[in-house]
Amino acid sequence: MTSETKQTVNVYTLPVCPNCSVLKKSLMEHGISFRGTRFGLAAVADDPAHERGLYNGRAVLQVRDTFLTFDDLFHNDELDIDLILSLMPVLETRLGAFVLG
Repeated sequence: MTSETKQTVNVYTLPVCPNCSVLKKSLMEHGISFRGTRFGLAAVADDPAHERGLYNGRAVLQVRDTFLTFDDLFHNDELDIDLILSLMPVLETRLGAFVLG
């Protein structure tokens, strides 16, 4: 994973959040590095998710400057991994770099 990708994918979670666990597991399965930030600890004035009013107690994913809320990420309790992958035109996986789309 490039340092740029590592620094630009962030998962905002709660300690007990089944959908947050699903999101993090899926990101790991797809070889996507991310930083996890717990809501409550992250909710400070200079935090991007807090600034945008996304502190709602559900999973929030930040990919670069795009924020996806629970309603964006999950449909009928299924994670829309294709939506997430569409935000990452170039990914590095454990096997090497590839370009999506």
